[in-house]
Amino acid sequence: MLLLVRKTYTITADKTSQNLSKATLTDTTDENIAEVSLVTGDQDAANTKYGVAVSKKAVANIAKDAVEVKAGDNADNVHVKSDTTTAGKRVYKVSVDKNKNYLLVQIQLLKVKVQTLSHTK
Repeated sequence: MLLLVRKTYTITADKTSQNLSKATLTDTTDENIAEVSLVTGDQDAANTKYGVAVSKKAVANIAKDAVEVKAGDNADNVHVKSDTTTAGKRVYKVSVDKNKNYLLVQIQLLKVKVQTLSHTK
């Protein structure tokens, strides 16, 4: 016959502790944007609750610096304007000088015509 004995262990709140802190990253060129805060209880006391949060605004601010929009090399007919909306969203407006494009196309067409005429002689 097999006899099972059940043992119960009770750990009281004064015997538990937890500690939560913001981590220090080993990569010194990086930044930990998580924030740790006390939710309930006292710092380092038993049964204290901590919260960890990452702000959407903090992520958006980081993203703003991560994107660059600019005209290509020697593109003097392309203009980029950055604008921030009231909601904090960054909008890039790209415009092209139509007259310059038209002139460039016409010049290229004339070059082709001149080359074609010179080859047919």
